[in-house]
Parts: sequence; structure tokens; C-alpha cells
Amino acid sequence: MGDEKSFHVYSAPGPLVFKKSDLKCMWPRWKQKFDIYMKATGKDKVVEEDIKIAIFLNFIGDDGLDVYNNLKLNEKKTLADVLKSFDEFCDPVKHECMETFAFNQLQQVEGQDFQSFLNQVIKQAKLCNFECTSCKSSYLDRMTKDRLVIGILDSTARQELLRMKDLTLEKAKEICLSVESSMINKSKIEAKSSEVGDNIDLLQHRRQPDNTGSNMTYNRYQKRNRAPNNAWERVGIDIAEVNKKQYLVLVDYYSSYIEVLRLNSMRSSEVIDKCKAVFARFGIPLEVRTDNGPCFSSNEFLTFAKNYGFQLITSSPRYSQSNGRVENAVKSVKNILTKCDDPFLGLLAYRNSAICADGYSPAELLMGRRLRDTLPCLLEDRQVVDHDGYKVWCEQKVKKQITNYNERHSASDLKPLALNDRVWIVDLKRYGIVKRESGEPRSFVVDTSSGEVRRNRKFLILAPDQMSSNNNKQQVMINQASNAPQDVKVLVLESSYVLAQPNEGNDDDDDEAFFIGYVVTHSHLM
Repeated sequence: MGDEKSFHVYSAPGPLVFKKSDLKCMWPRWKQKFDIYMKATGKDKVVEEDIKIAIFLNFIGDDGLDVYNNLKLNEKKTLADVLKSFDEFCDPVKHECMETFAFNQLQQVEGQDFQSFLNQVIKQAKLCNFECTSCKSSYLDRMTKDRLVIGILDSTARQELLRMKDLTLEKAKEICLSVESSMINKSKIEAKSSEVGDNIDLLQHRRQPDNTGSNMTYNRYQKRNRAPNNAWERVGIDIAEVNKKQYLVLVDYYSSYIEVLRLNSMRSSEVIDKCKAVFARFGIPLEVRTDNGPCFSSNEFLTFAKNYGFQLITSSPRYSQSNGRVENAVKSVKNILTKCDDPFLGLLAYRNSAICADGYSPAELLMGRRLRDTLPCLLEDRQVVDHDGYKVWCEQKVKKQITNYNERHSASDLKPLALNDRVWIVDLKRYGIVKRESGEPRSFVVDTSSGEVRRNRKFLILAPDQMSSNNNKQQVMINQASNAPQDVKVLVLESSYVLAQPNEGNDDDDDEAFFIGYVVTHSHLM
């Protein structure tokens, strides 16, 4: 058998359509395919230029043949001359300014991968004639690199690029591809762990501790105070110290309006005189809330409250959280006094600043008008205060705050204390006996070896021996309930009472349940 020659079939470029609007971009690609075909088949080595031109015209199509017939070429034309003429026809005049403008507008869009954006930048840069023979480095690479830094969508990658002083185009490509890969992996990990995270949140919500029968000092549910109905109805008072100077701070619970007065001393008489001056301007409030400072807990201040006819409520010792409104006011006053060149203008600006969604300021809520300050204001900007709408906004805000607090701190009610219970006082680190419940919310008066003290329920833990004694009392109550008559069914309630109820067959006239004892247990039928 003779030697068999192997034949290779090469695909020729198809006809070029000259009527399309993107001919400028299609012609270079078609010419590249034609060059590849000529080299692959070895026809580029043909000496006769007429044969090369004939092959070109055979592939270019009818539209290209019409263009060729209209070209003005000399008789000794070559394939290179024909290609150059077609270059001028397909892209007659390069508008470098327009191409550069389009290059500078390139931005990576949402969902576009970096490689696609890079190809778009390089392709547009070649149309801008970024060539500089005198430059040490390629001007084209520099412009491409700068466009990548400016146009990349990921801010993390941009910060990494700007951090490098000797950034090159190759380094920019490597960094951008690395950041994009890490972000893709991160999104995949987050997608896989999102379901696990939801299950963990659900488990934490279900396992929130029930502290009703516990002896530990968990956070209690945030107590909701009755919102004041009118301005200057409830006022909080405290003392702020700034630069070794004392200031009396008064804040209205309704409007958050703040009054600040300099104190010459910390005596109760000095504080009372300043309060009288403020009350003479705005009226006497129904309720005043303070801490247990010496100037507020003195007999002189109690007499002042009695003579002026307002109720004085003091916060629990060591528990400033119960008087949070005035504590926030003190913080605002300290910022104004320390940061403002003119504290009076700073205080005026605070009183004119909106504090709610409706745009009402403390001055408008208290006085019904906006105070004139150094900022220009039109008379049309003044608005009538809708107090009903403001109260609704305050109600919704308080509900949201309480919900967030209770969820964030896993708050629940603590076990109630009874008289003569022996408790451990956390901050004093000693035992005491509960004497009575104080008039203030959640406060108890406890008798200790050094005298009586008042503490919030949060700081009181029932003594271990007291817990054991209460358990014995509960067992006695249950035993008494078990010895009830047969025609009586006993229901032990979780609400701390044992009720005996007559059975349906009992003919007694008294069909009401009667109290047997006091017990704390889970509800069950005996």
C-alpha cells in the first residue's frame, strides 16, 4: 500500500456584512480570521499578489466586492494595500476625543464579573490611541490600570489598590481577581450558614430563662411609666459637674425641654431657690423625680415639695437606670458646656432641634412656638403642634424601646419578696430582713446590722435558708389540701393559691371555692 497523505480542513471566514452599525468593530475581527486562515493553509507564502487578492475577494462577500470595485487602487496593488484601503473605509476617521470620553465613563455594573469588565476596558483603551514612545512604561497600561481603580465596583478592592504605591496593571488584575474570588466564597459560606443561624436564633428565643421561681438577680422587665398628658407635668432634676462646677439640670418628661442653672453650693437651700425660679417661669409640676443626693433627700427639700404641692419620687439607690431621662439630659448638658464656644447658643439650638418624626422641638412642645436664634427662619415655617399625634408617637416609641430592652437582656419578672424574708444585699455584701415595700417602684426597705437601707429588687437575693423554709411551707399547704373532704376537689394553682372546689354531686348551698392555703407550685389537680 502506498503512503496516504493526511488532509486538514480549515473553516474559512464568512462574508462580512457592511450594512451593520458596528462595522468598525466587526472588520478587525474578520480580518484577524482571514489572516489565521491564510497562515494555516500556507497561502500567505504565495508570491503572486493577484492570487492573494482573489482569495480575499472570494471570502469578503458581495458587499465587500462592491466596496473593492469603488476603491481607487493602482495596477501594482498588493494585498496589504487592499487591506489598508478597507481599514480606512470601515473606520474612516478615529474620533479619539469621543473614544476617550467613552473610556473614562466605563464603570463596573452590578452583577458584572471583573474579567468581563477588564476586557471591556482593554478593548475601549485600544480605540483611544494611548501610545507614548517617550514614556518609560506603557501609557496604555497606565490608563487601563487607572480606569480599573476608578471603575471597579468593590470598595474593598479599590482600597487595596490605592494602598499600593508601586501598583502595576498585572498587580491590579491579580488583586481584583483575588478579592472577587474571596467575596464569592464568602457569599457561599453565608448562604450555607444562614439556615443554621436562623435555627440558633430560634433556639435562643425558646430557651430564654424563666426567672419567676429563680433566686438569681436577672434583669427584670422594663417598667413602663405612665406618659405625662401635658407639658411640665413630670420633671426630672439632677446635678451635673463640669470643670469642677455644679449645675442644676431640669428636664421636662413630655417635651424634653432642658433648663440649666449654675449652683454656688450644694446646699438644699441653694437647690430649692433655683427650682423656685424655674417653677415661677413654667409652673409647678405635678411630679418631680430625683436621685437620692443629700440635697434632694433632706427634710428641707421634702418640706419644699409639701409646700409647693408636688410629689417627690426618688430613684432606687445605686440604680440610676430608673431615672434614665434626666441622666440623658445631664449627658446632653455636659456636651453643650464642654464643646460649645457659647453654651447659651448651644442650649438654644438644642431647644429648637426636632426630637420626633413630626419635626416638633422641645420649645414648640412646651411653649407652642419656635424660639428665635441665629439661624434665619421664615414665618411660614412655624407650625401648630399636634399634641395628640405627638402622644401617639411617644407611645409607639416607648413600646418599641421596652420590647427591644426585654429581648436584648432576656428580661423576666423576679420572684416576689414577702415581709421578714431574709435576703442578701448584693452591693453591700451582707444579709438583711425585708421590713416593708417602699413607695417607689420595685424598691424594698431592708433592715441590716448598720440600719435600714432601700434597694431595688435587682440587688436583693433570697437567702438559701429562706428558700428552704418557703419550700417546707409549700409542702404543708399541699398536705392540708390533700386532707380535704372527699366531695371536694383541690386545685393547686400556679398563681400561688390553693382552692378547694365542691364536686358536682355535692348538695351544699355554698358552692363557692374556699381558700385553703398559700403555695407556689405548678398547677395540678389533686
